[in-house]
Amino acid sequence: MKRSVIFFIALMVVICFFVFFSSYLEQVRTWLNSPVPGIKPEQYTYRDMATYKDFWLNGYLGLFFRFKYMGNLNWLAIPLFLHFVSTIRKRQRWEIAICFVFVLSVVALSITGYTNYRYQATLFPFTISIIMLQGWDIIIKRSVSIRVIVFVAVFIMICINCNNTYLPKKFRLFNKSNNNVSSEVTGRGRGSSKLNVFPGEIIRCINDIKDMNMDDVILECNVPIVYYYTTKKGLYYLNKPISKPMSDFYTYYPKGQKVKALKILKNEAKVKYILTRTIIEEYMQSENLLRFKVILATLKNDCDLICEDKGYKLYRIKD
Repeated sequence: MKRSVIFFIALMVVICFFVFFSSYLEQVRTWLNSPVPGIKPEQYTYRDMATYKDFWLNGYLGLFFRFKYMGNLNWLAIPLFLHFVSTIRKRQRWEIAICFVFVLSVVALSITGYTNYRYQATLFPFTISIIMLQGWDIIIKRSVSIRVIVFVAVFIMICINCNNTYLPKKFRLFNKSNNNVSSEVTGRGRGSSKLNVFPGEIIRCINDIKDMNMDDVILECNVPIVYYYTTKKGLYYLNKPISKPMSDFYTYYPKGQKVKALKILKNEAKVKYILTRTIIEEYMQSENLLRFKVILATLKNDCDLICEDKGYKLYRIKD
């Protein structure tokens, strides 16, 4: 079959596809922007997965299209994978094996770890490496002008990637904030400026606590800064396997035995303070879990808010 005929058939198929797609464009747009049934928007707003479009691009396909966290290079793995498949007969077995393991890993993450970018980030270094190696394998056989164009395009994308994505920003800001907090808390260093992303006031407040013994802990609700920036011990509120004192606390409190539950929490679990965030409290309110209800009730009825900074909250359990 002549190339002109193949081109004509391919063109007709593309035109038919777009004509068919355009007739349902409004319905598709409505569907993409509609909330996912069974998924509470307030729960997934901070994960950018409230609608079908976000659910697919930031969830199942988040490794490639979750630009906020992964940058804008990972999507190149898709066309490079298609090129690899089209030339698979020329590939060696070890290349096919690596491709198979990568695809299997992507599928596994898409099914089990799509809700959190941190799980998808485990494949980020490998994906970037594959993109660079596969891209180099393609352009090395091209002309010098093509190589220059590709290098310039990738360089621009890398610059945009480094400036606009979440992870590099978070690293720079928290690193700078850590230096500032260290200089203000310990008196070392010259930095004194404050950033709007780091709860320096909370850190200072925790480090200044005087009524905690060596065995006492702070119950942290998914706020790991207590381990990295303070001198106090922390206890994760969803820790598994759950200790017997915490299990008894979650059991007795909703049964009306609040005094006994709080006594166990303070004397056996050694919890005197609870560290949380506004967004975490909103998340716990949206979930129908007994443990969340107990913690929220404890914060509301049995704790005093002693410090609040940039969405972070430190509570002290009442005596």
